[in-house]
Amino acid sequence: MSLLSACARQAGLARLLRLPPPLRSPFVLARSLSSPAHLPPSSRLFPPILPSLLPSTPPRFGFASARHYTPTVDKAQEKIREVMEREESGDNKWEALWQNKSTPWDTGSAAPPLLDLIKSEKGRQLNFERVLVPGSGSGYDTIAIAKAFPAATVVNVDISETAVQRFQQLCRQEKEKLDNIESICSDFFTLDGGFTLIWDYTFLSALPPSMRQDWANQMAKLLTPGGVLVHLMFPVGDFEGGPPFALTYDSVASTLEKAGLVTLDRDLSPASHPARKGREELVMYKKPEEE
Repeated sequence: MSLLSACARQAGLARLLRLPPPLRSPFVLARSLSSPAHLPPSSRLFPPILPSLLPSTPPRFGFASARHYTPTVDKAQEKIREVMEREESGDNKWEALWQNKSTPWDTGSAAPPLLDLIKSEKGRQLNFERVLVPGSGSGYDTIAIAKAFPAATVVNVDISETAVQRFQQLCRQEKEKLDNIESICSDFFTLDGGFTLIWDYTFLSALPPSMRQDWANQMAKLLTPGGVLVHLMFPVGDFEGGPPFALTYDSVASTLEKAGLVTLDRDLSPASHPARKGREELVMYKKPEEE
């Protein structure tokens, strides 16, 4: 091999390794802004994020697919990485992203599988008396649930104050008054229980795999007996690195089984956002009734 071709190969590899990583905000990373003493080491919450394997490979998450991949997505990823590397505090990373309006994960609307569930016979059989939406971001899903079930109490939780303010702004823009929503900037892992239903979308995939059993245990603690966790799994896959961290049904179900929850229903192909089609599963888990 000539010296010129060897240099070219090395230069190509260097460009490859500098590609912005596939990244998606965790929305809520489960440690309170008001309790920095309880924060785990930042390396636990934010392990190294692997870059894409090939220059032509699109990001494997929400706002892009092979058909939707554009240079603007690369710039958005680059901005997210820049902000995350600049901030030292785990919480401030997400707050900084919201303040910088670096939120390409924000789809601008409620999740289609949730809207379908709300209108379905299956959804009408669920108990929406008291609902928790952790890692809510702009809160589109929270608003959809609150509007569909006006008698329900819907608790909207995010770790970013700016995200919560964004959600409250959207609530004020709604034509109908949403009196059945509680909005909290808080730590998921310190919340009290009593929820008949929990909606998780992109929260689990934001957490490192080492925290998944903690997530499952807290879900079980927060649900009332007979309560249901509705988990819109994303991104479904087997790639390494994150966030978002890849999820599989077997790994999530086994983790929840250890916490005492059992699978109630599974939809392998929900009606997803176009850029996420084929990479989501809608799974319901139930906490058994007390004997």
